[in-house]
Amino acid sequence: MASHLTQISSIFLPRVSAYHDQAYIEHVFRTVFETEESPIHHIDLILKEDLKRPDCFYHIAFVFFKPLPTTELIARFAADIESGKRVKMVHSDPWFWNMSKNTRPKQVRKPPRILSEADEGEIKEAQKALRNRRATDKPESPCGGIPLDWQYFYDHEDEMQNMPATDNPGSWWLGERARCLLSPDSASDLTTAV
Repeated sequence: MASHLTQISSIFLPRVSAYHDQAYIEHVFRTVFETEESPIHHIDLILKEDLKRPDCFYHIAFVFFKPLPTTELIARFAADIESGKRVKMVHSDPWFWNMSKNTRPKQVRKPPRILSEADEGEIKEAQKALRNRRATDKPESPCGGIPLDWQYFYDHEDEMQNMPATDNPGSWWLGERARCLLSPDSASDLTTAV
């Protein structure tokens, strides 16, 4: 006897604690849906900083599902999401997530390939446009001017390769980057540890 499968549309969670990762989100859905295997195909997490509370970080999440055996709960959840309703799911009582259908258009990326000279010029222009957009879209960093993304390391790759060897490689930049992500009280402890 063939079982019926339900495909749930991808969903958007506008706020997930920065302490929760993909494994935690997957565990919650597996527990709620009572599935033998993970119901999740993949999860995209994007770290954000709360603009009203500096130094407070959280994730936005996009959750993509595998086709699931149809149960009453899964069918009702899929129908609610598909109809545009906002669904609330308790993940750790009394805490819950707001969820809605992911309406962001699907991002199509080109596959890996060897670049021609024409492709290389196009890629470099696209990279430059992304860097410029990041520079204008980025709120002021709470880290004394040190950006909160990895672009910093790509932009300063030459400087890092020319740094003198130390007993603790990487400590020349780790101290500043780590201090900006910690509370002011714990930053002084890190200075002595690094």
